[in-house]
Amino acid sequence: MSDETTGNTLSNAGGNPLKRTRTDSAAATGVALDSCTRSPNFWHNEGSIILCVDDTLFRVHRDLLSTHFTVFKDVFTIPQPAAPEQLEGCQLMEQSGDRREDWETALTFMYSPLDINPWHNNLKSQQLLSLARLAHKYQGDKLLAECVNRLKVEFPTKLVEFQKLYPPHQIPSIINGRTTLAQNIHDFIALVNGALELDIECILPCAYYLLLVTFTPELTLLSFLARGCRISRTSP
Repeated sequence: MSDETTGNTLSNAGGNPLKRTRTDSAAATGVALDSCTRSPNFWHNEGSIILCVDDTLFRVHRDLLSTHFTVFKDVFTIPQPAAPEQLEGCQLMEQSGDRREDWETALTFMYSPLDINPWHNNLKSQQLLSLARLAHKYQGDKLLAECVNRLKVEFPTKLVEFQKLYPPHQIPSIINGRTTLAQNIHDFIALVNGALELDIECILPCAYYLLLVTFTPELTLLSFLARGCRISRTSP
């Protein structure tokens, strides 16, 4: 099935073409649909909104997005000044600056909260940061609060809590499963950089301390620089 307006063919991950409808405001979106593929996990045929993230299309439910993210609730409530671009009869929204893996994690949380949530025992550091990033950007206050609370459990903000969780004689083996989110130096640095990015500075003293007592300063600095991380001084 060809694009009725432009003559281009838009295919999904399985090779099936997607019907694209171009409206007057379509050019303003800047979505290069011809290079996009639909998500194999989050393309719901009854979905009412299509999100374009990087080169991936997610067909999901507006009500679900509105439930978790206030920004989407407001966007869907406010009348749009012009007809939006549509794909297969659904409104198409480009999520500029977002990461595909962040949305895959967030949508897993929305549709299957037993598989991924801030308190899941096997949650990876990058998954928690994905949830926190989108919750911060789109005003998912409840989700963001739970992400911050999970970080505070892993990296206590009070000395008495820290001493209970990390007895001095166990700190050298901290990486061997003592903290579930930070399994290696890369996880530590990702969490530190994420906390800086999202202004969750309350966990930084504990995280920095664990970095210093677990790894050599040289390894820590090199790992920060290799990942393109920024190093910031915490407030006194």
